[in-house]
Amino acid sequence: MKAGFHLPVLLLAFFLFCGTCPELISQDSWEEGAFDKRTGAKLSDQQWKALLPDTYDLFGNDNVLELVIESDFKKFIRDKDKDQYQEALLHHPLNDTTLVKRVVRIKPRGIFRKKYCSVPPIKLNFKHTDLYVKSVQQLEKMKVVTECRNAVSYEDYVLREYLTYKIYQQLTNLSFKVKLIRLTTVDTGSKKKKTNSSYAFLIEEVDDLAKRIGLEYLDTETANSNSVVDENMAMLSVFQYMIGNTDWSVAGAHNIKLFKDDDPAQLKAFAAPYDFDYSGLVNAPYAVPTPGLEISKVRSRYFKSPCYDAQLFKDVIQQFISEKNDIYALVEGFPHLSSASIKDILTFLQGFYKQIESKGVENFFLKNCGNL
Repeated sequence: MKAGFHLPVLLLAFFLFCGTCPELISQDSWEEGAFDKRTGAKLSDQQWKALLPDTYDLFGNDNVLELVIESDFKKFIRDKDKDQYQEALLHHPLNDTTLVKRVVRIKPRGIFRKKYCSVPPIKLNFKHTDLYVKSVQQLEKMKVVTECRNAVSYEDYVLREYLTYKIYQQLTNLSFKVKLIRLTTVDTGSKKKKTNSSYAFLIEEVDDLAKRIGLEYLDTETANSNSVVDENMAMLSVFQYMIGNTDWSVAGAHNIKLFKDDDPAQLKAFAAPYDFDYSGLVNAPYAVPTPGLEISKVRSRYFKSPCYDAQLFKDVIQQFISEKNDIYALVEGFPHLSSASIKDILTFLQGFYKQIESKGVENFFLKNCGNL
């Protein structure tokens, strides 16, 4: 990502609420630009860029964004193991009267999901796309988490994972922000231009998280849990225990990103987790615990953490307890999941809170720490 670019300021030029998604066109007739939705007339760059606000915070609200991606998805799936980009046409309304179309590049991502999923998650690449918001540099890349298979249950898992990110944000700002979208894909590789619409979400880029929290991204795979700031590592470990996730490791940077402080006196790094689809809270059918652990299913919690003194564990536990009502309210107020799914998540979380609210619970964490 280019120096000086700050993602959350950007995306009104790319993602805005879609009332009626645009009429879709064939790949042979792709035309970039901004168009009047009533007349079809093409606007000049000066005309449509004048409509952009000075700033825009993509993650500043919980509105669902509508996004259309048109591409040869038959080829996308066929070539999913080649790690190469292909062109796509992105449709997005700039406002009620203006539609913007831009050619971007997409490729599959995710080692496991490329093997298991009918359509793997998407990485969007805007590196050579002329898109701007006033005083903001160009967007380059963004991850999109999509449903693994075309089924209601798999859309449910996407929503549960999105909600897991939001729960962690409730506990700490050292967490990746996410944006819920309604994604429509149009397969130009099929004769009838097959379409599919489902919930998905965008994940904040690592460089933007680093800038937001005033740290630098540490691109390394040589760290270990003891090289992470104690309070940060304890918080992360208890959170992973809460959601029933063992699919992470600081060593090898597996589903963990590390950040460093410019202060030479701060020798330890900070860590932020991501990818929660193997957690018990999401409870996807393909999720299994890390091999070698004493559990056989992801809904059986297992504590992975370095050992710290009792007071640190007490402090972390108290923070989880202090956020309990807000976390429950976040889950209960999430409008996109069924009541059955909401009830299931709350029941799972209640098991965690029943445990940590018991007297002397810090002794459990003291006894079971060191398992990494």
